[in-house]
Amino acid sequence: MANAVPGLRRWALSLPGGDVLASEWSELAYELVELAPDETFSALTAIAPFVEEGLEQHDDRDQVSLGFIETLIGLVEKKQLDPMRVRSTLGARAKTQWDSLSDYLHQGDWSLVEFRSRHVEGFVPGPARLERWLVKPGSRVAAGASLARVARAGATYELVAMLPCQVDRFAVAGHELPEESILVYLLPDDYRQFRRPTPYVALRMGRRLNGEAG
Repeated sequence: MANAVPGLRRWALSLPGGDVLASEWSELAYELVELAPDETFSALTAIAPFVEEGLEQHDDRDQVSLGFIETLIGLVEKKQLDPMRVRSTLGARAKTQWDSLSDYLHQGDWSLVEFRSRHVEGFVPGPARLERWLVKPGSRVAAGASLARVARAGATYELVAMLPCQVDRFAVAGHELPEESILVYLLPDDYRQFRRPTPYVALRMGRRLNGEAG
């Protein structure tokens, strides 16, 4: 890793003898975020294969998953780095660990979304019906993904996510949707979007129920 990232040489020189790292994984996370932000991202990209190898072969006591990735998540948020850019530098195993640990660390950060103008961009007042959900509870969705279909005054609307997020605990489909009723619980992928003042979801016109375009 030190050969791949010259900025890690000081860390490498402090390592004990032997091929298997223990607490040094946690120290590595600190070393990485102490670099300039662009250097942090390039360094993570460079060492991603080593992290994957560590997760596959040397994580018997969670040295890599908890020692490195969980520590990295905390430090990234403390330094206010872009978490999704950091995640994108990781390999497949590390991304899975990142998602699982981030979910655990942010259990208390889910936001309640209600059917009201303050929570729904493009909110249309009046009687509405929640026709059906287009994703499953617990799904991770991309920005712009359609979550549900809502009918009102002869037209259908799609409830759309405004940012990458995870959704859960849906309102029951096939029923009337009173104003201010609970729609869904939502957790943004980016911690910087937690409890933001602007809506997480929007209503977008779909099609007329008689088949005409909306």
